[in-house]
Amino acid sequence: MDAGRRLLWLAAAAAAVVVLVVAPVDRTEQAPEAEAGTVVPTAVPVLGTGPPRGSLAHDAAFVEAVRRLPWTADEGPGPALGIRSVVFVGDVPGGRWALVVGEVLGPPDAPGSPADGPAGQSGLMAVWFGGRPGAAAADLVPLTVPTRAPADVPVALLDQRTGTLVVVAAPGDVVRVSERPVVLDTGQVDRAYRPMATTDGIAIGRLRPSDVPVTSAAAYDVERRGRTVAHGVPTTTGNRPGEALPVRLAEPRGPTPHSAAAVVAWTAERLVAPLGLARHELRLTVLWAGNVPGPGPESGTAAVVAATLPTGAVVVDGEWMLPVTSSSGRFVQGGDCGLGILPDGRPVEDRVHALVCEVLDPSGGGATVRTYLVVLTPPGVASVRLYDDDGDFLEEHENADGVLVVPAPRGTATVEAVTPGGVGLGRTELLGRGVLFE
Repeated sequence: MDAGRRLLWLAAAAAAVVVLVVAPVDRTEQAPEAEAGTVVPTAVPVLGTGPPRGSLAHDAAFVEAVRRLPWTADEGPGPALGIRSVVFVGDVPGGRWALVVGEVLGPPDAPGSPADGPAGQSGLMAVWFGGRPGAAAADLVPLTVPTRAPADVPVALLDQRTGTLVVVAAPGDVVRVSERPVVLDTGQVDRAYRPMATTDGIAIGRLRPSDVPVTSAAAYDVERRGRTVAHGVPTTTGNRPGEALPVRLAEPRGPTPHSAAAVVAWTAERLVAPLGLARHELRLTVLWAGNVPGPGPESGTAAVVAATLPTGAVVVDGEWMLPVTSSSGRFVQGGDCGLGILPDGRPVEDRVHALVCEVLDPSGGGATVRTYLVVLTPPGVASVRLYDDDGDFLEEHENADGVLVVPAPRGTATVEAVTPGGVGLGRTELLGRGVLFE
């Protein structure tokens, strides 16, 4: 992910689950040769060095038993490769957690080894374990898959069901946490951070539990010697991607077609995840769901879903999915049509919305082969005019049912809804490609 898009919530192409892990990134200085998101300006080892930390760190037998826990189901007892050490082990609100890291050597498919590295490559990996309060070491199970963990970057884990949060930083670091972003009535995003108490660089706290299936709303900062060295979203456990949202979706254009049910559910889940709102605070509207022509014989489906927030601001998200058949089988490819925030104003279904869906080449490579414009209008709009960045007229299309799906002319920047009498209702910009929720 581009380092300039920290905490930028975007739709993932060709995935059916929400990606909730965002690597901490440097918000101050970064060496030009360093990989974005892994280097801090005052590097201090955080993982893999020093004695264990946490309330159970003094129990040598317990620590050793945790160190030997298998990282994967097929690994068997004891570490299969490399040297592993326990960074944190202790009691947390509602359970008992441990963080184990290992310098792993071996082929890419070895348990715990870097998945994308060549044979023989070394890399520090980490796994979080957890269990019930008072659990024996043998009863702790992996809460995360083995993940790359640069030794000098703080890490964090959040259980969204209980709100328990643990941040592992260096001794002396200052840790702050933000439960969720606040979207103001103007459409601007604000965040408030509060300090967390730390012991030996370990911060343990509790946030409001989430009652939606997937959340990625929390964020944390780590400050060292007066400088921010990490800023990110904690790895989250307890998410249930694909589970139906516990809120009713308003459908002003009528029931969602069965063929579009999957993309509507996907879009709503993606939309809700970064907001951090409880279900009683959510007002979701399906603005439209229907077909978008694909690059081949099969057509895709797209959906535009909006969340009206307690402040009156509206977050709008568009997604598309395309079934693809290849030599390896049948799968679903997807992508985003835009994501943006609108200020408080008219009801969301009474506004004009314009989005661009880029249909990618299903054979691979990520090339855009078709670009479609989707314009949604309230009743009483006879046509839609398209304009470029300079405000010059490009095309005009009839708009019989309030939904326009056409190939997007190159350079399209704004659209204008026009009444049957030829009166323009003002120009609307295309929905953006992301929202900075930091």
